[in-house]
Formats: sequence, structure tokens, C-alpha cells
Amino acid sequence: MFSRYINNEFSYNTKTTVGVEFGSKKIVIDDLKIKAQIWDTAGQERYKSITNVYYKGAKGALLCYDITNKITFESVDKWVPELKSSGDKEVSIVLVGNKTDLENERVVSTEEGQKKAQQHSKYIKL
Repeated sequence: MFSRYINNEFSYNTKTTVGVEFGSKKIVIDDLKIKAQIWDTAGQERYKSITNVYYKGAKGALLCYDITNKITFESVDKWVPELKSSGDKEVSIVLVGNKTDLENERVVSTEEGQKKAQQHSKYIKL
């Protein structure tokens, strides 16, 4: 998702993020020019100590889980509170089920994703 948005590129061979990747993109919303700074942080526990720093002051977050990997989905329950405690007090969080092109390998249903978003609806935009 990061490479597709920042560089308008897609590769089936994209490697998992290790540590942090950074990119920026200029966008216009209602005649307002904005430079979005985007940090792609690794979800693995071993990178937690360095990724928390990047949440500080965050205005928005895409919290992605892999629909073919239940562990990433279950990690949502720990990532939401971390984002709320480290990000901007009004941070907007969007929950995204990733890898939908691998539907035949799906282990997390759409309904489960919707239920998880509703469980965290105080923080996640529905």
C-alpha cells in the first residue's frame, strides 16, 4: 500500500517492512495544499521500541492487518491503544484488511474485520 500510494507502483514481490519506511506526497484538498508525511512502521514486536517514536503527533493512521494471517488481525487490539496514547489526541484511525487479492487464503472474514472495527469504534472511523 505504501509503495502504491507514494510511488504509484505495485509489485507482487514486495518485502515486509523492516523497521520503518518514510515517504511524502503533496496533495490538494479543497484548494488547500498539504504535504503528507507517511511512515510505514513494522508491526513485528521486535521493532516496537523504535516504531512508537513515529506515532508522536500523528494525525491519522491506517492500521493494516493481513487477511491471510490471524496473528496480525489479533494484534489490532494492542496497536489501537498504542496509537491513541502516542498519537495526536484527535488521531483518526482507519482499520484496513490487506491482501484481499489472496481471497483463497483468507482466514479473517470481512465480518470479523467489521466486528473488530466496531469493538474499537471509539477510536476507529467506521
